[in-house]
Order: sequence, then C-alpha cells, then structure tokens
Amino acid sequence: MTAKNDDYYHLGLTDSEVLQSREKNGVNLLTPPKRPSLWKLYLEKFEDPVVRVLLVAAVFSLIISIIENEYAETIGLPLLERNDYGLRPFVRTVAEDIPGRCVKCYEMRLFEAARQAREGGFGSFTSSLFISPYQKHELMQEVAERAAVEYGVTFLYRDFRPYFRAGQERARELGFYIQKYCGCVFSEQERYQKPSRIIP
Repeated sequence: MTAKNDDYYHLGLTDSEVLQSREKNGVNLLTPPKRPSLWKLYLEKFEDPVVRVLLVAAVFSLIISIIENEYAETIGLPLLERNDYGLRPFVRTVAEDIPGRCVKCYEMRLFEAARQAREGGFGSFTSSLFISPYQKHELMQEVAERAAVEYGVTFLYRDFRPYFRAGQERARELGFYIQKYCGCVFSEQERYQKPSRIIP
C-alpha cells in the first residue's frame, strides 16, 4: 500500500464524503434505550422502605380517625355534633299524624341547622339529606327556605341526588355505617316489617 493511500485512510472522510455516506447509508446513530413511563417512575418511589412505612402509618391513622369519628378532622372540616337523638320530642310531635311525619322531621332538623348557622356566624346552610333519592326533595327544600327566612341565613340549595351511588361507594370504602332506612323509628319499622303487619 502506498504512503498516499495509507495517509488517506488515517485522515478519514472529508466533509463531502461524510455527506455522501449519510445519503447512501443513513445517519449512524445508536437506537436510544426506551424511556420508562411516568407511571413506572411513580410506582418505583414506593419501593423505598421509608415511603412504605409512612403509607402504612397514614392508612392506620385514617382508620383510627374514622373509628373514633374524627374523619372530618382528616379532611380539614370543622364538625359540630349534637349527640342527643331527640326521640321523645320527635315522637310527641308526630304522634297524631305518623304517615305525615316527614315534614315535622324536616322542620326539626333544618330549622335547627339554620339556627346553628346563625349562631355560628355561617353565611349559609344545607343538608346531606339532599343526596338521598328516597327523601321528599321538594318538601325538604320548602322547609329549608322557611328556616332560612326564620333565622336570616341563606339556604344553599344543591341537588346532590346524582352523586348518591358514588357517595355510598365512598362511604363503604371508608367503613362508614350505612343504614337501609330513613332514620326514625317508624321508617325502621317500615323497613323491616311488612306493611300489612303494621298497626296504624
């Protein structure tokens, strides 16, 4: 081999020869490795033992809070409770018209909610009853509007019924108690006893 040819191979390709080679053979690039998905990168974070311990602790904390009726605190929701059921006052109020008891029940609860809203300095009030498709929705709304006028606060009307099933599923996930009747002793009787056996 001549020195000229030897020098040629040591010097490599000229710029024009590089362009010609690319046109003929394509760009000489290595195929980059496949990038992991963001979901995979996210899941890899949970392989850290410290993260797993913190997650387990958080789950136990949530369960304990729910059991001890402290779920509202876990979502930053102030909760005012009244632990008296008010069974006797309710029964005395509806005794003469048990079939028409619902309006009395709504009045007792919604008027009290409106009163609490005024005393607590809240601008408005509503009720979780508005999520139930089994309640007398229009009657509840009428009673709530009267309560709002009585106590000078705004009734915040929302029809939550479209979210009823999703709400039940969420309640089950959180281990909340779900009952199969409205709440009063009369609806409980109607839930578990045949109508023909109920003494009017």
